[in-house]
Amino acid sequence: MSRNPFAQQLHDYVEHLHDQDILDQNYEHMRSLQRVENPEFVNEVLSTFYRDAPNYIAQITTLLRSDDVDYGKVKDVAHQLKGCASSVGGQRMTLVCHQFRNACNQQDRRGAN
Repeated sequence: MSRNPFAQQLHDYVEHLHDQDILDQNYEHMRSLQRVENPEFVNEVLSTFYRDAPNYIAQITTLLRSDDVDYGKVKDVAHQLKGCASSVGGQRMTLVCHQFRNACNQQDRRGAN
């Protein structure tokens, strides 16, 4: 059975994101949770990510611009961003957040920027 052109294009794009290690298996897991009773589940989760991620990044940026960086707060916000990214299968962002949190643990301002 052939897919409609839009569905095929979406499928190809998602495969491309997997091939580039941008998405991981959590994306497929999230999609598998969508049910007939809640057909907007994936859209809601992705919308939440797209709404929250820029706010977390802005918070981190503001915290790092301080002369006296509170690495604990930076690490907490990075952890929230990591969870947000992981919930949608954002493999690359999850990895960067993990590395960022390690830099914060070492109070490595250069590694956190």
